[in-house]
Order: sequence, then structure tokens, then C-alpha cells
Amino acid sequence: MLQKSIWQGAINVLLIQQDAAGRELDSTQKAFDVHIPQESYLTYLKSGIAAHRFLEAKEGLVTLRLLLINRNDASVGSLIIPLADVK
Repeated sequence: MLQKSIWQGAINVLLIQQDAAGRELDSTQKAFDVHIPQESYLTYLKSGIAAHRFLEAKEGLVTLRLLLINRNDASVGSLIIPLADVK
């Protein structure tokens, strides 16, 4: 939402490690408040926002599930990463 020439938002990032049966091995969550000046908004729409997180892979890890939750409107996006595909 645009307020005083600043795009503001709030997201949670949830990372879930799963085994071959889809059971949760571990999870971690981080909250981010986003403040983007109006003049940078189009750039961020094209390039995205980078965030880094190091995870210790749990024994039996097969799939990493990433959930992004928009705290302003409760919308959710997800990504499933099979670790067999990670090089």
C-alpha cells in the first residue's frame, strides 16, 4: 500500500523441511516489513526483493517448502523445491 510516497508491506517467510512422506522435519519463520520508495517501485517489481537464509539440512530432508504470507491481506504464495533438483 502506498503511504507518503513509500510502498509499505509486511510479509512472513516460512521455510519447512520435509521428508519423503511429507512430514515436517523442521521449520523456521521470519517476518519482514517492506518499505520501498515510489521512485524504486518499478525496479523492485522487475527484480524482486532478495532475502537470504542459511538452513541446516535435517537428516531425511527431501523437499523444502517455502511459504510467503502477506500480513496485510492474508494472501499466500508457495514454492516446493525437491532437493534432488538442487545442484
